This record gives sequence, C-alpha cells and structure tokens, in this order.
Amino acid sequence: MELLQEVAGEVNEVVIEIPLPPYYCRSQQGVHPVARRAATSKYRAEVKTICLLLYKPQFQNKVQIDHFWYCGESEGERLKPGVKSHKKYRPMDEGNAIQALKPAIDGIVDSGLLIDDKAKYLMWGSFARYGTQREHQGKSCIVLVLTETDQKILPTQRITRDKKPPQPSGFTSQGELF
Repeated sequence: MELLQEVAGEVNEVVIEIPLPPYYCRSQQGVHPVARRAATSKYRAEVKTICLLLYKPQFQNKVQIDHFWYCGESEGERLKPGVKSHKKYRPMDEGNAIQALKPAIDGIVDSGLLIDDKAKYLMWGSFARYGTQREHQGKSCIVLVLTETDQKILPTQRITRDKKPPQPSGFTSQGELF
C-alpha cells in the first residue's frame, strides 16, 4: 500500500495494492450463489480495510481507475496439485477483470474514498494483465491507480412529466420526421 499526492500539477492520485479476488468472484456460470456471495463479501471487507488504512479524504471530482493485474501464483494457492486450478481469479480480458473488481470497488466506496461506483463518479482507464513469469516476476496482486480528473460531478437532470424531452433536429413537434 502506498499513497501518492502531487499538488503542484493538481493531480490527486492514490495507488492501492490489493490481493487478487477469490476464484468465486468470476463472472462465468458454474459458481454456486452462496459461495459467490460469501467470497465477494469477504473480499469487499478486505479491500475496505486496506483503503481505511490510507487515511485519504474522499475524491470530489470524477475518478479514473487504472488497473494492473499481476497474475503470479502465491505459495499453496493451487486447489489440487498438478491441476491448473487456482484459489484466486485471473481474468483473461478487461471485461472480466472489471466484473471481478466489482466487490473491490464496493469496498473502496464503503471506505469513503469514492463517493459512489456509478459512471457519473468514475471511469475506467488503462488495463494490463501480466500473466507470464517474466511479466509478473512472482507478484500476485492488483495495483489500482485512482486519479482524480478535472471533470466536476454534475447533478443529474430529471425530466418531469410536464416537460417533454428535447427532440433531435429534423423532427417536428409531434415527433415526426420532416
């Protein structure tokens, strides 16, 4: 865990190193819902604890999250000796990685570092997966880089029943094309 802040360039950045998510946090079918719920709850609480140790105030602007997966194997991690099955999840692409990070992002929100996990408050940045021994060099973790952008969080605009939504150009007031 480390904390980086650079005030001169108005870059507010936090670097968090968290463990790989449990195998049951994966998005593929075949995972029992009770096992998934228990694993995600435990992982969420673990990430919350890590973030609470940072003593960092909440971001006020939109946050970009870059995530770097180091998919090494820790000691005694295999479920069965000689079988290519792990206790920790290792995604193959960015979509699965983001899905597996959902409990971790919820833990960061629970810690108070992020306001919420909606698209209004965060956006996904760079993704890298280091899967070979040469790339990860035995390291088994996820490095999250949370960078506060200069985009202000705007209040949501609600359309009331007495107002009609704006029509795109080329349409009449009845919604018909010219």
